Amino acid sequence: MHNRVVWILSMAICLSAWVAAQEQVLNMDNEPHYSRVFTNQYCRAYLLRLGRLEGTKPVAHEHDWVRMTLNGTVEQAWGGTVYGSAPCEDPEGYVVSFLFPVNHVSLRNPHIDSYGAIIV
Repeated sequence: MHNRVVWILSMAICLSAWVAAQEQVLNMDNEPHYSRVFTNQYCRAYLLRLGRLEGTKPVAHEHDWVRMTLNGTVEQAWGGTVYGSAPCEDPEGYVVSFLFPVNHVSLRNPHIDSYGAIIV
């Protein structure tokens, strides 16, 4: 009986630690690195700034979206925590990416230089 109680308690602790480790997915209005710069009935535009070695919390994009890189490069994690470099990023900026809706994407800047983008 004692072993069963210990096993149940250890499973409960592991499960609660796993749930606590899961990051909450935010919308862009609630993520501090995104600043809304324009809105109307058709679209919302955000300015994204990541300083040296900064990263965003996971955010959801409910509609098709466009990311226009202004400067720097960024790593991204789609639906998880494994980051990878974008397939075509230019350190000088001015890269435009057309993307589909996603429910979980995180960005991080692993470089010394800052990263900037406009997201529509």
